[in-house]
Amino acid sequence: MKNLYLLFVLFVIFDTHLLQAQACTVNGEVSVCPNNVFKYDVGISSGEKVIWKLQNMKGRILSVNYDSVSILWTKVGTESLLAEIRDVNGNLLRTCTLTIVIKDFEYFTLEYFPKPPEKTENQACKGDLLQFITRHLSNYSYRWTYNDSIIVDSTSHSINIIMGSEQMVEVCVEITNEVNGCMEKLCKRIYLFDLPQFSFRIDSSSSRNFCTHSEIIFKADPPAISGPKFLNNYEWSVISNNQVIESSSQTYYSPFNYTFLTSGNYTVRLTVTNQYGCSHSEYMELTIEDGNSSLNQFTNVVCKGQSVTYTTNNLCTSYHWG
Repeated sequence: MKNLYLLFVLFVIFDTHLLQAQACTVNGEVSVCPNNVFKYDVGISSGEKVIWKLQNMKGRILSVNYDSVSILWTKVGTESLLAEIRDVNGNLLRTCTLTIVIKDFEYFTLEYFPKPPEKTENQACKGDLLQFITRHLSNYSYRWTYNDSIIVDSTSHSINIIMGSEQMVEVCVEITNEVNGCMEKLCKRIYLFDLPQFSFRIDSSSSRNFCTHSEIIFKADPPAISGPKFLNNYEWSVISNNQVIESSSQTYYSPFNYTFLTSGNYTVRLTVTNQYGCSHSEYMELTIEDGNSSLNQFTNVVCKGQSVTYTTNNLCTSYHWG
């Protein structure tokens, strides 16, 4: 009779654990996208604790709570998530298993070009034209945003963007696998440097019309641009018919003197570059008139006391008689 009682007690204990094992369920998504975090939980009683394990290491456990776990899925494939329920002494009471499928998604990066040597990563100048590019794969779509404003929603894996006047911009691309719906968002935060601010003028003159053989002195304003702490290159250029015919480049500021020997229309350009490699140009249009002139109806024999008028048909606005 005593043996029969012991057998009954063992049956009850075994049957209780069997029911607990049957009722053991891990709750959470079973079909997931990589590079996303999902939360899973399991029911446990007072005095019990759970130990979570990944059989195939397709993800990374980020945090564990009383009865739940947060997992970042990192690899494509099938994973078995185990929840070992133990008592306060560490004895295994039951094991719960959930099979999870991590769907296919390719690896992407986001890059931009060009990257001038004067700047470090994630730096550019205001007004720069930058190309942002990622991998191009079939069955994937791309949606580009600039500071959260949608630029284009298409299958283009690259985009050209002119940087604005903000101090910082964020360019992002949302990449979607059109077959299974998995999506990843990649972003580049770009810090923008100011362009040099200046103007230039002709010394002691507001005119834009001059004669040949006249020396013209060009000066930049404000004088503060000469500070070597902020600017490191100054380039003066004289342009005729879209061709640079004279240029002067230096790492410090000084006025630019130039004498035009032939008549025509010219452009004078000053380009200033700061220590970040950001450049800005200002332009001035000039008209140079022929300063060499011949006299009309020249009379070389006159009488003493006679008044004679000499004229020229030259359009130059100033003359030197002698």
